[in-house]
Amino acid sequence: MNSNMMELNINEMELVNGGFDWVKAVVWGTVGATVGAGVGASVGGIPGMVFGGVVGGAIGVAGSN
Repeated sequence: MNSNMMELNINEMELVNGGFDWVKAVVWGTVGATVGAGVGASVGGIPGMVFGGVVGGAIGVAGSN
């Protein structure tokens, strides 16, 4: 049985994965969550901090790529 598989080098693997980098996603997600929580806390107290952290983290992860 032939599964038609081939080895991929690092560049080809990045192309297959869309170039997604977990390290950058975690770093920028943390930065975004921290900034978002700070802004949210100054605007809306504890609920603002939680909401700002979640939104900031999502924006950081989305913007990292």
